[in-house]
Amino acid sequence: MKNPLLVLLFLTGLTVSMKGQGFEVEPEPAAMHLTRVYHNIVALDDGRVLVVGGHTQGFQLTSTAEIYDPETDSWELHQTPHPHDNSGFAKLPDGRYMFFGGFGGASGTSRTNTTTIYDPTDDSFTSGPTMIHARALNNAVALSDGRILLVGSWFVSGEDGESEVYDPSTETFTPVGIPYYNRSHTPVFPTDDGGALLVSGYNQGATVKYYNVVEFNGIDHTFTEVQESIFDDGQQWFTQWSPNFRDVNEYRMSDGRFAILTYREYDWSNREYAIGLIDPVTKTIEKLELQTEIPNYTGSMFSWATQFNPVVDAENDLMYLFSTRTSDDMFQVRLITVNLQTGEVDIPEGSHSFGYIFSLSSNVWTNNKIFATGGSIAGNNFNLSDLCQSIIPTSTVSVEELNAFMPALYPNPVRQGGTLFLDSGDNAIRQWQVFDNSGRLVIEGDMNGTTGQTALSIAGLSPGMYLLHLHHSRGIGSAKFVVE
Repeated sequence: MKNPLLVLLFLTGLTVSMKGQGFEVEPEPAAMHLTRVYHNIVALDDGRVLVVGGHTQGFQLTSTAEIYDPETDSWELHQTPHPHDNSGFAKLPDGRYMFFGGFGGASGTSRTNTTTIYDPTDDSFTSGPTMIHARALNNAVALSDGRILLVGSWFVSGEDGESEVYDPSTETFTPVGIPYYNRSHTPVFPTDDGGALLVSGYNQGATVKYYNVVEFNGIDHTFTEVQESIFDDGQQWFTQWSPNFRDVNEYRMSDGRFAILTYREYDWSNREYAIGLIDPVTKTIEKLELQTEIPNYTGSMFSWATQFNPVVDAENDLMYLFSTRTSDDMFQVRLITVNLQTGEVDIPEGSHSFGYIFSLSSNVWTNNKIFATGGSIAGNNFNLSDLCQSIIPTSTVSVEELNAFMPALYPNPVRQGGTLFLDSGDNAIRQWQVFDNSGRLVIEGDMNGTTGQTALSIAGLSPGMYLLHLHHSRGIGSAKFVVE
């Protein structure tokens, strides 16, 4: 159902100006065919948006997906072979997407071991191989070698909570054991050596918070605790993942690192927020030094709570944080912007109401804006929304310094089979890596402190867009290039 005010603005060609809230709202996009919450959302390479599963009105499962076309402002409804409510998903090396498990009954009951594969070339949805274990509230992440690591489930014990690895080349699942504890809601980030870092999360019933960092070894399939807390400061910092949070690569910065939102509770109701930067090369987590602290949540009805559905603009290294106020039944929303390179923070004074619990929407960064879908009308799983929002951030934080240390890259585009040159000036390049659009490492090499002009062989790369990731004497940098 459309918001009447936004319909009027659409007919008059106006945009709602809400700069005091940290964003502007474009005329409301077409509503989805179904109300949804806790569905997966994907920004497709061609600019369209895919939503899969979740549950719909009355906490009922739905074996459907929808694809939004911004050119026509319309949704196309598709049937899927299985429901995927609160499920994990990942992008396969060939560009398809795979969705894993989810709840098997209404009202969040039971779990499934079924998978669905979506092919964006023909918009088809087909049944995939069956997982070893049924799981819901699980996470899935593409490792640097193209395999998929599955972690977590809901209300399981013993071997039912073990992780597994899916190999797309053989279409088989391999059990890899318990990730130190049985877990749910666990963020998982791929490392460049073929492994992954599991950061914080809950136990299988969300009654206990885990603060540690666990490393998954992609070679021998072992899990090892490497840190007792997210940051090396002795404090119990916590973070979590949710099925409506998007693919983990949506949190990747321009230099290849990942950005996460964390908090610590310093008494029964007070929360202090911090941002962590995860380096997939060194496998370390740095606490970003903020120029202005993100406001604490105090538990008061007038206090603002920062929600765990951040959006990252990788091109400009900006993180957008939705903040809601409980005194307004969580209807009031403002958008905090953080510069992930400088630590500058923009905190708006105003707020805006969408008329429903916007923090439970599934959001994605696409076409230089935040596209939000669905959510809850009143904060429960039964009365849901089919509305969508197109949000343009209006932050004043500076992005001028973001490319200051990047070497020049030419020719760009470069012909397939050709040679790519970079000029690093007096910056000593130690290592270079190339990632494809799915975040998979495809080429890497050592340069042992080389300065000036250097030739990089990119033979074997297929046409497409790639990210060059450099470790140099002034830090970490990256640049995009195109193979024609």
